Amino acid sequence: MIVETKSYSLYDNKILSGEFIMLNDDNKKICLEQIGQSINYCNEILREFCGKEISIKYSIISSMDFNAKCSLLENGIYSIEILSEVFEKTFDILNTLLYEKNSQFYSIISYGEENYNKVKANKYLDIMHAISTRLIIFHELGHIFNGHLDYYQAHKTDKGLSFYMDSSRNNLPPLESQILEMDADAFAATRLVGQLTFPANIDRLNGEILDLIKGEMHTLILLIVSSCLSFSIMGLGRKREPGDYLNSKYLPLRTRQDYYVRCTLNAFRMLNRTLIDKVNAELLDIKFYREVLYNIEQYVNLYFQEALGIPQKQMDSSNNKNELDEKLLSHADYLEEFWTREMRIKLLPFSYFDLAL
Repeated sequence: MIVETKSYSLYDNKILSGEFIMLNDDNKKICLEQIGQSINYCNEILREFCGKEISIKYSIISSMDFNAKCSLLENGIYSIEILSEVFEKTFDILNTLLYEKNSQFYSIISYGEENYNKVKANKYLDIMHAISTRLIIFHELGHIFNGHLDYYQAHKTDKGLSFYMDSSRNNLPPLESQILEMDADAFAATRLVGQLTFPANIDRLNGEILDLIKGEMHTLILLIVSSCLSFSIMGLGRKREPGDYLNSKYLPLRTRQDYYVRCTLNAFRMLNRTLIDKVNAELLDIKFYREVLYNIEQYVNLYFQEALGIPQKQMDSSNNKNELDEKLLSHADYLEEFWTREMRIKLLPFSYFDLAL
């Protein structure tokens, strides 16, 4: 059963001038509801699958070295912690990008509207904020529901682990660590496609504002553009030196984003099979998004440059293009083969769901 995405207004004063707004108690409550709803959504699918559900503690905290983490505590309870800045910065960036002067960005996310509509812009802000932050939430839930934490615990002697604290404390082999991150991204992509492209959810949103969502393909664009925002906040355009990807615990960020978009497209095809022959094939081609996502990312990078004062050479869509070299894209394909050949079987005893082939 697919659960409809709840729509809400996160802040009272929106589409202003990009002022950074901190989470107050009321807004924190709304964001906590997002986490709770995401957990409930996964548990509802799990109940249909095997008649069970799992208990997960969750919180929003103001200080942490990472945007989010999931943990298996000493008492065997799972927990998720999300950094408050994830919600704050996501809102602030969207609030800036959806300002009336940014008409080109509005045209993209409204699926071609030429005339700016503030009411619609506010609703698109709400939808995209939910997608961007739930990508991070569902990623952490993927580590729990797909058995990553329990698998890691079974290969450790210490208790109270978090997934992952840092590379120095991640003792998994590089290939295993990389594929578990990819699997958590695939989990997030599939859940978001299932929620947003659900026809009843589209009808509900259009019942609130006429012609807000122009169909399932429009939701796909919103999903992919919003994911670009999430990965940009993680540091997609931040200049970094090339690393040894074969021995790294984590895939380069652009390689990982590319895989996430591929998962989104695959999930969309699977859940919307009746539409596939009716849509522009280019909009379902990863090569198309490899070209256009640079432009979407640059909107976010301009925010970092102009609002936060980060030099362009340090935060730009031209940085780290080597992370989409053929050898890295082929490595991601190899990891999928490694998943089918070895990793899936290792995880099955620990996973709450039947893992994808």
